[in-house]
Amino acid sequence: MDQEYSNDESQESANDCGEQSRTEKSLIKRFPQIRRLVENLFVYGINSQEHYDIARSTFFSLWGKLGLWLQKGTDIPSEEELLRVDEGRRFISADSRDYDFNPFYNIFRMKSFTDRDLYLHFFILDLLNDGEKHSFQEIKDFINLSDISEDTLKIKLKEYTDLGIIQKEKKENKFFYSMQQPPDFSEDWANALFFFSETMPLGLLGYYISNNHLPDIQSPFLYKHHYLFPALDSQVLYCLLSAMDSQKAVRITIKQDPRKKEKAEISQNSGKKTDDNSETIIPAKIYVSARSGREYLLAYKCSGKIFCFIRLDHIEKAEALKKAENFSDVKDKAEKLEKNFWGVSGNPECPKEHLEMKIRILDDEEFVLRRLIREKRNGIVKKESKNIYVYSANAADCRELVPWIRTFIGRIISLKCTQKIVIERIKNCLKESCEKYGVNCNE
Repeated sequence: MDQEYSNDESQESANDCGEQSRTEKSLIKRFPQIRRLVENLFVYGINSQEHYDIARSTFFSLWGKLGLWLQKGTDIPSEEELLRVDEGRRFISADSRDYDFNPFYNIFRMKSFTDRDLYLHFFILDLLNDGEKHSFQEIKDFINLSDISEDTLKIKLKEYTDLGIIQKEKKENKFFYSMQQPPDFSEDWANALFFFSETMPLGLLGYYISNNHLPDIQSPFLYKHHYLFPALDSQVLYCLLSAMDSQKAVRITIKQDPRKKEKAEISQNSGKKTDDNSETIIPAKIYVSARSGREYLLAYKCSGKIFCFIRLDHIEKAEALKKAENFSDVKDKAEKLEKNFWGVSGNPECPKEHLEMKIRILDDEEFVLRRLIREKRNGIVKKESKNIYVYSANAADCRELVPWIRTFIGRIISLKCTQKIVIERIKNCLKESCEKYGVNCNE
């Protein structure tokens, strides 16, 4: 297992010529395992390397590389400051306000390579850089294939075609290859690219574009709420969005919880566990939390024929399958269910719970009314009388509204909900506040 996380033989042989650079030492071979380790180190903390089926030396070697990935190109705390040790539990921690770009993007740039990869890369691009179209035979003749098979060359050409580096077309039963001309991004695009890369799903694409086409321009943005963690889910998110665009089903594999040594739930509402941690689903829509930046997938489970929410950071692998014949029906049903969504808690297809809140808003408090309308989501706001407004909403789980409802305490006249625990939580909150400030609370 050590080899999966170490550099290739080409990097090892470099030791004969001197000490490797920091970049060479930080290269990685397989991204999925690295993603799992980094997410666990960043979110849960790790008691020991025994959570992973890798050697101790490999685990701590990877831990040492994290500082190289996160520090590259940004001013962030030193490696010693990033590592927190508390009773044996190790964490990665950092203040997101210290970053002008997401440091986890660096991990996608640290893929290792062999001497053969390097050889083919420069020879293929050198030939195609003339702007002309070249057949496979021409590329083969240009490259010395004494120690490289035709199959290896075909695989490399297919890889670069899939990545969009080169383009392929067929003429007279022959395949011709040419360089894919990148779009011309002027400095006018800079601010849009910088903002997109740090605030939108798949911001990794904006980072690549700005880093390759506008490397000398500094981002003018600083972020109070900078959500770094979802960057590691970019490959999964891209697969899901591509599948939605082509109306395909997707096979997903759910991660194992490193703290419990058990598989994560496909749906937090099913109440059942299964020995199989994979599931065929039809992706319907992606949701992003405005509070945490966490990304969720609304999916239709083909086996149970029900909708469920899945956290993207719980998906270890996603693979697009064939086109789903019922994709349009699933999409239409998801749009109907969405009308009653407040958040991502609860079963999307369960009977909806109803909440009604009556509040008082004075004439000089128009800002409160504007906020109520802005944050109502799927709810409805109606004016009952002078200074009295009624907010009503249906939700799969009204408990999700409790933190939001608490922000209107002091203006609430009455509160009704079909889920009694919501009323109890608000009452308990008021009681705790009264006790804290020494006020007699008469319910």
